[in-house]
Amino acid sequence: MHYDTALDTFCDDISIVLLDVPEPSARAVAAATHATRCLAAALRLSAGSAHDPLWFNALASLSRFLDLARESTTASDSRAFRALHGFLDENADVFAAQPHLERAS
Repeated sequence: MHYDTALDTFCDDISIVLLDVPEPSARAVAAATHATRCLAAALRLSAGSAHDPLWFNALASLSRFLDLARESTTASDSRAFRALHGFLDENADVFAAQPHLERAS
């Protein structure tokens, strides 16, 4: 159940950031959608295991979305952006566990 609550929070924050991007590009919308889907799969199937590729993919897709959203100062100054970026920072060990892959932001 707490995975569903976490996913709801991620979805809300991603939506808020996307809405703060004036005239978001198709690429930003696709990145938001991809990040949401990857986070849902990772939370439901891998339970945040740093060694699970689903979890790495979820974090990497979220990182790519935030890189696109960073172009908007309104979005990058929002509480939702800071919360999502903070989540990536808290999970930096996932990127360290797979050194051949890099975090986008």
